[in-house]
Amino acid sequence: MQLAGGTRVPASLLALIFTAAILRAQPPCANTPAYSTCEFAFELTPAEAAAHPDPYRDVDIQAEFRSPRFKTFLLPAVWDGGNRFFLRFSPTEDGQWVYKVTSNLKRLDGQQGAFTAAASEAPGFVRAANVHHWQWENKQPHLWLADVADRLGFLSSAEFDAKLAQTVQNKFTHLRVSVL
Repeated sequence: MQLAGGTRVPASLLALIFTAAILRAQPPCANTPAYSTCEFAFELTPAEAAAHPDPYRDVDIQAEFRSPRFKTFLLPAVWDGGNRFFLRFSPTEDGQWVYKVTSNLKRLDGQQGAFTAAASEAPGFVRAANVHHWQWENKQPHLWLADVADRLGFLSSAEFDAKLAQTVQNKFTHLRVSVL
């Protein structure tokens, strides 16, 4: 391809530009499997940042998500420091989801979009089945097991390996470490 003035643009550069345009045109969360997270990012423009010097307190962004079966979720965006906000969402079923953003930022208020969530083998989220038991959303029981690894960051390699071997021997499939 030639530009005005006779400048020739390499085909590889054109392919890169068209690929970037296609990727940019895809909505956030396209083909995200159900029960997997997807993220919407919102960056304040310089003018918005100047108008809202304390974005944590001054900026409101939220989105309403509607599932293919018309179940609605309203989620707030979270301030990520600086001039960036994000909203994490997990579709709970496959199919076409629609969303609408509401905000005190004129540029974002009223934005709408849609994406298709892919099917998933995930059993869903864990929920209370009753006072004493848990279950997956697909109604299968969930046995919640835990193992404590106190002071994990201070264990020697040998002590860590021994703790991991003990966890496996006790038939735990996961060793989860929480830092409080």
